[in-house]
Amino acid sequence: MVTEFWIEKAWGESINNALITDAYNALIELINVDDEHGFIWIGHVDEEYVLEIQKDLQLFLIFGENQDKRLKMSILDWDKVVLLIRSYFDKDFGVLKNEFTMNLLDNIREIYNINKINNFSLN
Repeated sequence: MVTEFWIEKAWGESINNALITDAYNALIELINVDDEHGFIWIGHVDEEYVLEIQKDLQLFLIFGENQDKRLKMSILDWDKVVLLIRSYFDKDFGVLKNEFTMNLLDNIREIYNINKINNFSLN
């Protein structure tokens, strides 16, 4: 079966024509890998978005024409990662970008104790 997705693992394995089950299996491997700096990348052959998932629950959405833009998300549990992987394989890249942006805004509000940020743009 030919799919539009690929997976790269920090420990040297890659999967072309990846299915969502491959992503879930890679996530299980990541959780169990001994390397505290382990990570996986999930990408789409035609889209400019790459999802980087790190073992320490830091996630990055990498995008842009030259993949020169990065949004970061820190989360508390693997269940959220599973939901983000599902959105990625559903090709809901706008939803993913919004999730990462909202997480960024929440972090800024928390750091600066701001209730509302107006006119915020990542462009």
